[in-house]
Amino acid sequence: MPSDPATELVDAALLVKTAGPAPRAVLGLLESFAASFATDLSKAEQQAAAASYAEAADQFHRLKGAAGSLGLCALATGLAELEHASAHEDRRLAEQIPQLIPLAERSIDRACAVVRALI
Repeated sequence: MPSDPATELVDAALLVKTAGPAPRAVLGLLESFAASFATDLSKAEQQAAAASYAEAADQFHRLKGAAGSLGLCALATGLAELEHASAHEDRRLAEQIPQLIPLAERSIDRACAVVRALI
């Protein structure tokens, strides 16, 4: 996950553009996203386990939007796949969710490194 190995981990150009004159603010957004990601993903996992697929899809959609706006391309792609699986009530969803955690960690670490280089 994501299924396309060519998907970049982060969009460095977007991060640099977003950071502009305020890289510390963007770093704060990344750190805030990182702090809440595990909890938010856990909620989606619980919703999927309870067969509340619409609620899980909504949660994945919110996470996907946040990841995309922060330049976390690969993570946004993975979340889009989970959103799609939820919307189609894919029973394999529960197996796919834990695969996202290492990707999230790598993506957030890389994005933070890009922004820290601007400070």
